[in-house]
Amino acid sequence: MEDIKIITDEPEKKADKKQNIIFAILMTILIALVIVLVTFTFICAPVVIKGDSMNPSLFDGDIIMISKIHKTPVLGDIIVYKKPQEKKITVIKRVVGVAGDIFCMEKNEYNDDILIKQNDPDKTEYILSPSQHLYLKRYYGETIEIKEGEVFTIGDNTTNSIDGRNYGTIQISEIIGIKIN
Repeated sequence: MEDIKIITDEPEKKADKKQNIIFAILMTILIALVIVLVTFTFICAPVVIKGDSMNPSLFDGDIIMISKIHKTPVLGDIIVYKKPQEKKITVIKRVVGVAGDIFCMEKNEYNDDILIKQNDPDKTEYILSPSQHLYLKRYYGETIEIKEGEVFTIGDNTTNSIDGRNYGTIQISEIIGIKIN
């Protein structure tokens, strides 16, 4: 009786199986990277806080997430935007004025220059440094009316913030994103 040899391709099947597993893992990683890239480019992104202008709400080194889709802020929103005179610099501030809001420059009981939001029932006062007062008066006069497509921002740490008091209103088109709560 003659021995019959059965030829199998088991080693090839094992190699193919191993290659398929490696390919599947690499494709999964690639798809995950594409999803993260698309998400952080178009939908939301992490932002690291630098500086103290948003204390006590946000501190130096804090990380927040911003929405890049929703770019129509409301009063109280914290936004990230391009600084008007220096487009390469991004800043994070709170929206204190939206279209239709009116701010007036006055003096308080201590003879400080202040900015008061007229249509605010609380009549919130923002102290102006001499340079802030001169800048706003030069570009806006005694009254700042926020126009459609603009917002006015101030840092929560009002005594240590370069914000709308230093460079005026922000175009909504300059907003990069709004903090996700």
